[in-house]
Amino acid sequence: MNGYMGQLLAVDLTREKVSEIPLDRGITKQFLGGTGYACRLLYDMMDASCDPLSPDNMLAFMTGPLTGTMAPCTGRHVVCGKSPLTGYWGESHSGGHFGAHLKFSGYDGLVIKGKAKRPVVIHIDEGSSKLLPGRDIWGTTTDVAQERLRNDLGPVKVACIGPAGENLVRYAGIMNAERAAARCGLGAVMGSKNLKAIAVGGSKEVALSDAKEFAEIAKESSAILRNMMSNLSQSGTAMYVDIAMMFNDMPIKYFQEVDFESDLINDKALGEILTGRIACYSCPIGCGRKVSLPEHDLTNISGPEYQTIASLGSNLLISDIRAIAIMNRLCNQYGLDTISTGGTLALAISLQELGKLDYNLEWGDSDRAIELIHAIANRDGFGNELAEGSMRLAAKYGAEDVALHVKGLEMPGHDPRAFAGMATVYAVAARGASHLEGDIYSIDMGADVRDLGIVASDRLDDENKG
Repeated sequence: MNGYMGQLLAVDLTREKVSEIPLDRGITKQFLGGTGYACRLLYDMMDASCDPLSPDNMLAFMTGPLTGTMAPCTGRHVVCGKSPLTGYWGESHSGGHFGAHLKFSGYDGLVIKGKAKRPVVIHIDEGSSKLLPGRDIWGTTTDVAQERLRNDLGPVKVACIGPAGENLVRYAGIMNAERAAARCGLGAVMGSKNLKAIAVGGSKEVALSDAKEFAEIAKESSAILRNMMSNLSQSGTAMYVDIAMMFNDMPIKYFQEVDFESDLINDKALGEILTGRIACYSCPIGCGRKVSLPEHDLTNISGPEYQTIASLGSNLLISDIRAIAIMNRLCNQYGLDTISTGGTLALAISLQELGKLDYNLEWGDSDRAIELIHAIANRDGFGNELAEGSMRLAAKYGAEDVALHVKGLEMPGHDPRAFAGMATVYAVAARGASHLEGDIYSIDMGADVRDLGIVASDRLDDENKG
């Protein structure tokens, strides 16, 4: 079966053993894509009742059959395991270039179990692999760790954790360049295993049945996407700020209000500090943004996406796009999920308003939010409580009915009251409050493709939506 490299890498950190597992063709036929394969693989290999931060939990980094080909938008990979944030299925997707280069290294994915005696790095190159010492980069931020590994190993692509993952923050993510597999706290699982990073390199090609025809179709598809997504290409995901405000979809003051100075944090505001665009592997759209903040000595850093602008901006009543860009930068360096970070901070401010706690928290205070991001990543002071996430924070202060989450996963920047279908998606998604489990909000916004049985519906009507 073409589209696959034909093998997985299995890493036992406790035994310091690396081995290869043939790709199960039966599973690839049953479950198309990396998430399905990872789910079946972990179902067969691990005890679902294990502590998520114990050596018994397993992590799977998986790609799909199109990853690493010239088909458009095929640079993504998924990381799966048991979530330390929710205690349920954990699944986190990331763009960038790591997924494609994992396949170029000779593997469709890797599965990791156990715990190393000391910090380590997994190095994979052209079908060979080994464990390297990672003590010298333990404690470093994600940008420093990646730079040092590239200096030591050459032009590798790196997926790594920062101090948040090392300190077992329950919503720590895994960074590659400045793209994140952020949700569900799987960076903390890496930290619990003393695994700082995975570095991949190689030039193996993905086999195709008819490379010429595939290339023609890929070229046509890229042209269609480039045309269809021209607004996204030009403005980035921040373009959705104005749309969200129009539909009352934006989280404002922890989903308590509907009015906000959105023109201070939309794509036009971001444009004032914009210095370039970022595209993931084989992507004709290039929705990523580069921004510069010379007053903070920051040049061409990754700009905040819509979800970050919503979670760390309007959700906290912060209307300074520069402050949001700094918070985004810090979360990337520490390896924090910006959605869960913003959601947990917003809950904490709400609890202070209710008199449940007193930690000098105020809506709109970006300086205090920045202080708390540092504290969360390092589990310092009140940051240690915030590092546990919304569900546990609310339980500690007897305010479970105030916390906004599903299965323990903080809500992203979409109000389920704005689109009835989104409420269903949040409710049934295996990992909790995820806006990526279905495109029903597109239908609620008017998408109508009757040839495919898709009929636009009233966004506020929940009939036939679960």
